[in-house]
Parts: sequence; structure tokens; C-alpha cells
Amino acid sequence: MTRELLSLILESLGNFDEEEQSLLLKEIKEIHLAKGEIILNPGEVCSLAHFVVSGSLYQYKLNTDLDKEIIDLYTKNDWVLDHKSFVSRTASQHFIEAFEDSLIFEISIQSIHKLIANSQRFLRLGSILEKTSSRLSFFDNNNSADEKYRFILNHRQDILQKFPLGMIASYLKMKPETLSRIRKKVT
Repeated sequence: MTRELLSLILESLGNFDEEEQSLLLKEIKEIHLAKGEIILNPGEVCSLAHFVVSGSLYQYKLNTDLDKEIIDLYTKNDWVLDHKSFVSRTASQHFIEAFEDSLIFEISIQSIHKLIANSQRFLRLGSILEKTSSRLSFFDNNNSADEKYRFILNHRQDILQKFPLGMIASYLKMKPETLSRIRKKVT
């Protein structure tokens, strides 16, 4: 892994000195995923956090009709994990899958604890959890369909460019027809 790639992950967390960067570099794995490759299955405890360097991934669960209900969509510079499973150390109810060929960094919860034991500055890794939690709570709270779409439009254009409208509608917890109607109204 090059220092250039490592700089992406460091920018998402804050400043670290050379020694801390070296420690982090030892704990992170670079992984190439093929489209459709699954990195988390229901029943597994999420013990890994991933950082998207390129490509895209998505988190979903299967409903009773075996349709995918999108929980989260991830693109470049996003942290990927099942927040609830990671924090509570309980079995996940979700899949996390590569939507396209992707390059990600992977760090285990054990590595995060090891880094924090070496330097309190690694407590910033907790920002991974804050970012994923706040993003999920925005879409799971009582925001209107318009508010959700405007948020995506203003803050997550990458999602609109990477994923089909059906997946985006599921992510926003609305029907594709509702999303189409909102898009016409907003644009």
C-alpha cells in the first residue's frame, strides 16, 4: 500500500505523525473486490471496518419476498460497516456487497484496539462509527421524502451517479415512483 493511498484514509480521520502512520499502515489491509463479492453475511458479527478507495458497495437485507431492502450505499471515501453489529458485537442481519469492482482498506476491531493502546490519538477511529451512525439515522428518522432526496442531491451526488434509481429509492425508504416524482419536482 502506498503512502498516497494511506493519505486518503488519514484525511478522513485527522492528522497523525509519522510513527502513528507507520502503526496504522501495519494494521490496514488493501483488498480488491470483484462486483458481487460479499464481505459480510447475516449471522456474522461485523468485526471489520472498510474504507472505500474506489468503486462502490451497498448494505442490504432480504425482506420476506426476498427483495433487497437497501440499508446504506457506499462510494469513494466512505467507511463501510454494519454499525449495530460492530458496536454491539452481535450477529448482523445484513449483507454488505460490492456493487462494482472496488478497492477498499480493511481494519479489524482488534487492530483498532491495538492502535488505541499505542496512542490515544487513534481514538479518532471512533469517528468511523459516528459518521456511519449519523448517516443512517438521517434516513431512518422521520424526514420527508423531499428532505431525503435533497440531502442526497446536495451532499451525496456520488450516489446518484453510481447506483440505479431503484436502489436509491429503497435506500431513501420510498417507492421508485415517489422518487421519480420528487426528482421531476426538484429539477
